[in-house]
Amino acid sequence: MKIGLSYETAYALPFGELCDLIAVEQIRNEGAKMKKSKAQEETEFWRLMDFV
Repeated sequence: MKIGLSYETAYALPFGELCDLIAVEQIRNEGAKMKKSKAQEETEFWRLMDFV
């Protein structure tokens, strides 16, 4: 499998842990965006409100 686990190991892991490993692999391959701060979200919100 792509994340380096055998089928036997994947079946033996708890579902939540398997989902975490898949998420880590996706972040590693596809990258991730930084989460915006509250101030950035508020600025973006008001910028969009002024657009109208």
